[in-house]
Amino acid sequence: DHEIPVVPPLMINADAEYPTLGHCDEFWFSICPRQGGRAPELDNLDHLHLLGRFIGRIHATGQGFPFQHRIRMSADRATENANYLLEAGSPTTKFRYMVTVTAAMFCGAMTAHILSISMTP
Repeated sequence: DHEIPVVPPLMINADAEYPTLGHCDEFWFSICPRQGGRAPELDNLDHLHLLGRFIGRIHATGQGFPFQHRIRMSADRATENANYLLEAGSPTTKFRYMVTVTAAMFCGAMTAHILSISMTP
């Protein structure tokens, strides 16, 4: 109905209440087959407009449902997640670098957002 193209998840347990969801400890997951496609041409305005419409549809669809199980994101949570990944023994130096940079970028963006809200009269 919402014209959002997705690759459907695979069946994990046909007898379960949610047959496409797996569960491990506190985490729920699904497995989707890899689907080939083309990368958008980011210098093509038509492609950017299509991407913008898809993102708009995703947000509009999401507004129709309350988030009951979403983990609240925060700078502290991002730091905890990054530390967990780094302490677990990252496979490569590049991966460790990307985790560190991503967490730092997220924490910086969160801090800037919080400051912009608190500075608004």
